[in-house]
Amino acid sequence: MDEKKEKLKELIQELLEIKEEISALKQKETELKELLEAFLDELQEDTFTAEGVGKVERRRYQQTRFSVTDFRHEHPDLYQKYLQTTNVTSIRIYGWEDEEEEKL
Repeated sequence: MDEKKEKLKELIQELLEIKEEISALKQKETELKELLEAFLDELQEDTFTAEGVGKVERRRYQQTRFSVTDFRHEHPDLYQKYLQTTNVTSIRIYGWEDEEEEKL
């Protein structure tokens, strides 16, 4: 394998490793946030301040979102009128580890 292809292979391997690490860290973040919320519930508090850590504040609120899916089905002409096209680059890695497509 020539030098450039070997370097490309190394880059792909490194990228896949980083994606695995990010996935594990996101999972850990979710778990920690759930624990944090459970402790706040137990303390019946929405804020907590600790020296050397700072302040944690939990806010509960409602959020309104626009349902693009419903709008597209109910008003296809208007939906089509306001669509915008952009250029996108997609890199996909196939055939690695569990044989599932890896989308980057």
